[in-house]
Amino acid sequence: MAERRLVTDAVEEFLLYLETIKGFSPNTVTSYRNDLEKFKLFSGAQKYMDELTFSDLRFAIPCMSERGSKPATINRYIAAVRTLFAYCRKFEYIKDNPSLRLKTVRADKPYHQVVTDQEMYNVCTSPDTGKALWASRDKALFEMLYSSGCRVSELCSLKFSSFSDGYKKARIIGKGNKERFVFFEDDALNALNAYLDERKKLLAEKGISEDPGFIFLNQTGTPLTTGGVAWILSKYTSAEGINHHFSPHDFRHAFATAMVNEGLDIRKVQALLGHSSVSTTQRYTHVNRKKVFNDYHKAHPHGSD
Repeated sequence: MAERRLVTDAVEEFLLYLETIKGFSPNTVTSYRNDLEKFKLFSGAQKYMDELTFSDLRFAIPCMSERGSKPATINRYIAAVRTLFAYCRKFEYIKDNPSLRLKTVRADKPYHQVVTDQEMYNVCTSPDTGKALWASRDKALFEMLYSSGCRVSELCSLKFSSFSDGYKKARIIGKGNKERFVFFEDDALNALNAYLDERKKLLAEKGISEDPGFIFLNQTGTPLTTGGVAWILSKYTSAEGINHHFSPHDFRHAFATAMVNEGLDIRKVQALLGHSSVSTTQRYTHVNRKKVFNDYHKAHPHGSD
Protein backbone atom coordinates (compact mmCIF):
# COMPACT_ATOMS: atom_id res chain seq x y z
CA MET A 1 0.00 0.00 0.00
CA ALA A 2 1.26 3.51 -0.85
CA GLU A 3 2.14 6.18 1.67
CA ARG A 4 -0.85 7.44 3.69
CA ARG A 5 -2.42 10.78 2.85
CA LEU A 6 -4.00 13.35 5.14
CA VAL A 7 -7.43 14.51 3.98
CA THR A 8 -6.17 18.02 3.18
CA ASP A 9 -3.18 16.70 1.21
CA ALA A 10 -5.28 14.18 -0.68
CA VAL A 11 -7.78 16.87 -1.70
CA GLU A 12 -5.09 19.23 -3.00
CA GLU A 13 -3.33 16.44 -4.87
CA PHE A 14 -6.64 15.32 -6.40
CA LEU A 15 -7.54 18.84 -7.56
CA LEU A 16 -4.13 19.22 -9.18
CA TYR A 17 -4.69 15.87 -10.91
CA LEU A 18 -8.04 17.06 -12.31
CA GLU A 19 -6.48 20.25 -13.62
CA THR A 20 -3.22 18.96 -15.06
CA ILE A 21 -3.74 15.30 -15.96
CA LYS A 22 -7.48 15.17 -16.70
CA GLY A 23 -7.59 18.63 -18.26
CA PHE A 24 -10.75 19.75 -16.48
CA SER A 25 -11.80 23.36 -16.95
CA PRO A 26 -11.07 25.95 -14.21
CA ASN A 27 -14.81 26.20 -13.49
CA THR A 28 -15.11 22.43 -12.98
CA VAL A 29 -12.05 22.32 -10.72
CA THR A 30 -13.46 25.22 -8.69
CA SER A 31 -16.75 23.35 -8.31
CA TYR A 32 -14.89 20.29 -7.01
CA ARG A 33 -12.85 22.48 -4.66
CA ASN A 34 -15.96 24.07 -3.17
CA ASP A 35 -17.52 20.67 -2.44
CA LEU A 36 -14.31 19.18 -1.08
CA GLU A 37 -13.79 22.14 1.25
CA LYS A 38 -17.05 21.03 2.85
CA PHE A 39 -15.74 17.48 2.91
CA LYS A 40 -12.63 18.60 4.82
CA LEU A 41 -14.82 20.49 7.27
CA PHE A 42 -17.13 17.54 7.93
CA SER A 43 -14.47 14.82 7.94
CA GLY A 44 -11.55 16.62 9.56
CA ALA A 45 -8.69 17.97 7.46
CA GLN A 46 -5.99 16.40 9.64
CA LYS A 47 -7.39 12.89 9.54
CA TYR A 48 -5.94 10.30 7.23
CA MET A 49 -8.03 9.19 4.27
CA ASP A 50 -7.77 5.53 5.31
CA GLU A 51 -9.22 6.39 8.75
CA LEU A 52 -12.54 7.62 7.38
CA THR A 53 -15.53 5.32 7.69
CA PHE A 54 -18.92 5.21 6.06
CA SER A 55 -20.40 6.80 9.20
CA ASP A 56 -17.96 9.70 8.89
CA LEU A 57 -19.02 10.30 5.31
CA ARG A 58 -22.73 9.88 5.92
CA PHE A 59 -22.61 12.46 8.74
CA ALA A 60 -22.40 15.30 6.22
CA ILE A 61 -25.69 14.53 4.45
CA PRO A 62 -28.20 15.41 7.24
CA CYS A 63 -26.00 18.35 8.25
CA MET A 64 -26.19 19.84 4.77
CA SER A 65 -29.92 19.20 4.61
CA GLU A 66 -30.49 20.96 7.94
CA ARG A 67 -28.51 23.93 6.66
CA GLY A 68 -30.87 24.25 3.72
CA SER A 69 -28.81 22.64 0.96
CA LYS A 70 -30.92 21.49 -1.97
CA PRO A 71 -30.89 17.83 -3.05
CA ALA A 72 -28.96 18.73 -6.19
CA THR A 73 -26.26 20.40 -4.08
CA ILE A 74 -26.03 17.41 -1.76
CA ASN A 75 -25.83 14.98 -4.70
CA ARG A 76 -23.08 17.03 -6.30
CA TYR A 77 -21.19 16.88 -2.99
CA ILE A 78 -21.61 13.09 -2.86
CA ALA A 79 -20.35 12.79 -6.45
CA ALA A 80 -17.26 14.86 -5.61
CA VAL A 81 -16.51 12.73 -2.54
CA ARG A 82 -16.93 9.51 -4.51
CA THR A 83 -14.56 10.76 -7.20
CA LEU A 84 -11.96 11.73 -4.58
CA PHE A 85 -12.16 8.28 -2.97
CA ALA A 86 -11.92 6.56 -6.35
CA TYR A 87 -8.74 8.55 -6.97
CA CYS A 88 -7.32 7.53 -3.57
CA ARG A 89 -8.22 3.90 -4.20
CA LYS A 90 -6.53 4.01 -7.60
CA PHE A 91 -3.27 5.20 -6.06
CA GLU A 92 -3.66 2.88 -3.05
CA TYR A 93 -3.96 5.58 -0.40
CA ILE A 94 -6.94 3.61 0.91
CA LYS A 95 -7.72 -0.11 0.96
CA ASP A 96 -11.53 0.10 1.03
CA ASN A 97 -13.87 2.68 -0.47
CA PRO A 98 -16.66 3.59 2.00
CA SER A 99 -18.01 6.31 -0.33
CA LEU A 100 -19.55 3.61 -2.55
CA ARG A 101 -22.20 3.09 0.11
CA LEU A 102 -23.36 6.70 0.05
CA LYS A 103 -26.83 7.07 -1.43
CA THR A 104 -27.92 10.11 -3.37
CA VAL A 105 -30.85 12.20 -2.22
CA ARG A 106 -34.07 11.85 -4.17
CA ALA A 107 -35.79 14.98 -5.38
CA ASP A 108 -38.65 15.73 -7.70
CA LYS A 109 -37.19 16.98 -10.97
CA PRO A 110 -38.66 20.42 -11.67
CA TYR A 111 -40.33 20.95 -15.00
CA HIS A 112 -38.19 23.17 -17.17
CA GLN A 113 -40.38 25.62 -19.03
CA VAL A 114 -39.16 25.64 -22.61
CA VAL A 115 -38.66 29.06 -24.13
CA THR A 116 -41.04 29.32 -27.07
CA ASP A 117 -40.06 30.32 -30.59
CA GLN A 118 -41.82 33.65 -30.11
CA GLU A 119 -40.03 34.35 -26.83
CA MET A 120 -36.70 33.50 -28.44
CA TYR A 121 -37.53 35.80 -31.35
CA ASN A 122 -38.41 38.56 -28.88
CA VAL A 123 -35.08 38.39 -27.06
CA CYS A 124 -33.00 37.99 -30.23
CA THR A 125 -34.60 41.12 -31.71
CA SER A 126 -34.66 43.10 -28.45
CA PRO A 127 -31.29 44.80 -29.17
CA ASP A 128 -33.00 46.41 -32.18
CA THR A 129 -34.94 48.62 -29.74
CA GLY A 130 -33.74 52.02 -28.63
CA LYS A 131 -32.76 50.77 -25.15
CA ALA A 132 -29.89 48.57 -26.32
CA LEU A 133 -26.51 48.44 -24.55
CA TRP A 134 -24.37 47.64 -27.60
CA ALA A 135 -26.95 46.61 -30.14
CA SER A 136 -24.85 44.82 -32.74
CA ARG A 137 -22.78 42.89 -30.19
CA ASP A 138 -25.76 41.85 -28.10
CA LYS A 139 -27.77 40.75 -31.13
CA ALA A 140 -24.81 38.67 -32.30
CA LEU A 141 -24.48 37.14 -28.83
CA PHE A 142 -28.12 36.08 -28.67
CA GLU A 143 -28.33 34.86 -32.27
CA MET A 144 -25.13 32.83 -31.99
CA LEU A 145 -26.13 31.23 -28.70
CA TYR A 146 -29.44 30.14 -30.18
CA SER A 147 -27.98 29.12 -33.54
CA SER A 148 -25.22 26.91 -32.13
CA GLY A 149 -26.43 25.59 -28.77
CA CYS A 150 -23.08 26.64 -27.27
CA ARG A 151 -22.57 26.92 -23.56
CA VAL A 152 -22.10 30.59 -22.70
CA SER A 153 -18.52 29.85 -21.54
CA GLU A 154 -17.80 28.31 -24.94
CA LEU A 155 -19.15 31.33 -26.77
CA CYS A 156 -17.03 33.69 -24.66
CA SER A 157 -13.93 31.62 -25.50
CA LEU A 158 -14.46 31.89 -29.27
CA LYS A 159 -11.55 33.43 -31.15
CA PHE A 160 -11.13 34.35 -34.79
CA SER A 161 -8.96 31.25 -35.10
CA SER A 162 -11.90 29.11 -33.97
CA PHE A 163 -13.86 29.74 -37.18
CA SER A 164 -13.82 28.27 -40.64
CA ASP A 165 -15.98 28.39 -43.76
CA GLY A 166 -16.66 32.11 -43.48
CA TYR A 167 -17.85 32.03 -39.85
CA LYS A 168 -20.38 29.30 -40.62
CA LYS A 169 -18.55 26.78 -38.46
CA ALA A 170 -16.47 26.98 -35.27
CA ARG A 171 -14.25 24.54 -33.41
CA ILE A 172 -15.18 24.33 -29.75
CA ILE A 173 -13.22 22.86 -26.85
CA GLY A 174 -15.94 21.93 -24.37
CA LYS A 175 -16.15 20.16 -21.04
CA GLY A 176 -13.49 17.54 -20.41
CA ASN A 177 -11.33 19.15 -23.11
CA LYS A 178 -13.52 17.54 -25.79
CA GLU A 179 -13.50 18.98 -29.28
CA ARG A 180 -16.57 19.45 -31.45
CA PHE A 181 -17.87 21.73 -34.19
CA VAL A 182 -20.88 24.03 -33.97
CA PHE A 183 -22.65 25.83 -36.78
CA PHE A 184 -24.21 29.24 -37.38
CA GLU A 185 -27.16 29.99 -39.64
CA ASP A 186 -27.85 33.15 -41.66
CA ASP A 187 -29.39 35.32 -38.93
CA ALA A 188 -26.42 34.65 -36.67
CA LEU A 189 -23.91 35.30 -39.48
CA ASN A 190 -25.56 38.59 -40.43
CA ALA A 191 -25.58 39.73 -36.80
CA LEU A 192 -21.94 38.68 -36.33
CA ASN A 193 -20.71 40.54 -39.41
CA ALA A 194 -22.53 43.72 -38.34
CA TYR A 195 -20.94 43.47 -34.89
CA LEU A 196 -17.42 42.80 -36.21
CA ASP A 197 -17.50 46.07 -38.14
CA GLU A 198 -18.27 47.99 -34.94
CA ARG A 199 -15.79 45.91 -32.95
CA LYS A 200 -13.00 47.03 -35.27
CA LYS A 201 -14.00 50.68 -34.81
CA LEU A 202 -14.07 50.27 -31.02
CA LEU A 203 -10.50 48.97 -30.89
CA ALA A 204 -9.36 51.88 -33.05
CA GLU A 205 -11.17 54.41 -30.84
CA LYS A 206 -9.65 52.89 -27.70
CA GLY A 207 -6.19 52.95 -29.24
CA ILE A 208 -5.83 49.17 -28.85
CA SER A 209 -3.30 48.13 -31.49
CA GLU A 210 -3.04 44.46 -30.51
CA ASP A 211 -6.34 42.67 -31.05
CA PRO A 212 -7.15 40.41 -28.07
CA GLY A 213 -8.36 37.77 -30.53
CA PHE A 214 -11.58 36.92 -28.72
CA ILE A 215 -14.72 37.57 -30.74
CA PHE A 216 -16.84 39.12 -28.02
CA LEU A 217 -15.58 42.16 -26.16
CA ASN A 218 -17.02 44.54 -23.63
CA GLN A 219 -17.08 48.26 -24.28
CA THR A 220 -13.57 48.73 -22.86
CA GLY A 221 -12.14 46.40 -25.49
CA THR A 222 -11.43 43.46 -23.17
CA PRO A 223 -12.87 39.93 -23.56
CA LEU A 224 -16.45 39.47 -22.42
CA THR A 225 -16.98 37.08 -19.48
CA THR A 226 -19.81 34.65 -18.76
CA GLY A 227 -20.93 36.93 -15.94
CA GLY A 228 -20.98 39.80 -18.40
CA VAL A 229 -23.23 37.88 -20.78
CA ALA A 230 -25.63 37.05 -17.94
CA TRP A 231 -25.74 40.72 -16.94
CA ILE A 232 -26.34 41.83 -20.54
CA LEU A 233 -29.19 39.35 -20.95
CA SER A 234 -30.74 40.45 -17.65
CA LYS A 235 -30.99 43.99 -18.98
CA TYR A 236 -32.94 42.89 -22.04
CA THR A 237 -35.24 40.50 -20.18
CA SER A 238 -36.02 42.77 -17.23
CA ALA A 239 -39.23 44.75 -16.76
CA GLU A 240 -37.65 47.55 -18.80
CA GLY A 241 -37.02 45.12 -21.66
CA ILE A 242 -39.20 42.22 -22.80
CA ASN A 243 -40.25 41.52 -19.18
CA HIS A 244 -39.65 37.78 -19.47
CA HIS A 245 -36.57 36.61 -17.61
CA PHE A 246 -34.57 33.60 -18.68
CA SER A 247 -30.92 32.63 -18.40
CA PRO A 248 -28.13 32.25 -20.99
CA HIS A 249 -28.47 28.47 -20.61
CA ASP A 250 -32.07 28.69 -21.88
CA PHE A 251 -30.70 29.44 -25.36
CA ARG A 252 -28.98 26.04 -25.30
CA HIS A 253 -32.11 24.35 -24.00
CA ALA A 254 -34.29 25.99 -26.67
CA PHE A 255 -31.79 25.00 -29.37
CA ALA A 256 -31.86 21.32 -28.32
CA THR A 257 -35.64 21.30 -28.09
CA ALA A 258 -36.03 22.89 -31.52
CA MET A 259 -33.64 20.38 -33.10
CA VAL A 260 -35.49 17.38 -31.67
CA ASN A 261 -38.94 18.76 -32.46
CA GLU A 262 -37.87 19.30 -36.06
CA GLY A 263 -36.86 15.65 -36.32
CA LEU A 264 -33.08 15.75 -35.95
CA ASP A 265 -31.80 12.44 -34.58
CA ILE A 266 -31.07 12.59 -30.85
CA ARG A 267 -27.53 11.29 -31.44
CA LYS A 268 -26.82 14.22 -33.75
CA VAL A 269 -28.22 16.63 -31.17
CA GLN A 270 -25.94 14.95 -28.63
CA ALA A 271 -22.93 15.62 -30.88
CA LEU A 272 -23.92 19.25 -31.41
CA LEU A 273 -24.26 19.83 -27.67
CA GLY A 274 -21.07 17.95 -26.81
CA HIS A 275 -22.65 15.53 -24.35
CA SER A 276 -20.83 12.34 -23.40
CA SER A 277 -24.10 10.50 -22.79
CA VAL A 278 -27.33 10.64 -24.77
CA SER A 279 -29.26 10.53 -21.48
CA THR A 280 -27.88 13.99 -20.70
CA THR A 281 -29.18 15.26 -24.03
CA GLN A 282 -32.63 13.86 -23.28
CA ARG A 283 -32.82 15.96 -20.13
CA TYR A 284 -32.54 19.08 -22.29
CA THR A 285 -35.30 18.10 -24.69
CA HIS A 286 -39.04 18.25 -24.30
CA VAL A 287 -41.59 16.90 -26.71
CA ASN A 288 -43.78 19.48 -28.35
CA ARG A 289 -47.23 18.42 -27.11
CA LYS A 290 -49.12 20.14 -29.86
CA LYS A 291 -46.97 18.42 -32.48
CA VAL A 292 -47.60 15.02 -30.86
CA PHE A 293 -51.35 15.76 -30.76
CA ASN A 294 -51.42 16.69 -34.45
CA ASP A 295 -49.25 13.75 -35.48
CA TYR A 296 -51.48 11.40 -33.49
CA HIS A 297 -54.60 12.51 -35.36
CA LYS A 298 -52.82 12.24 -38.70
CA ALA A 299 -51.54 8.74 -37.92
CA HIS A 300 -54.61 7.15 -36.33
CA PRO A 301 -57.01 5.41 -38.76
CA HIS A 302 -60.00 7.20 -37.23
CA GLY A 303 -58.29 10.56 -37.06
CA SER A 304 -59.22 13.52 -39.21
CA ASP A 305 -57.07 14.71 -42.12
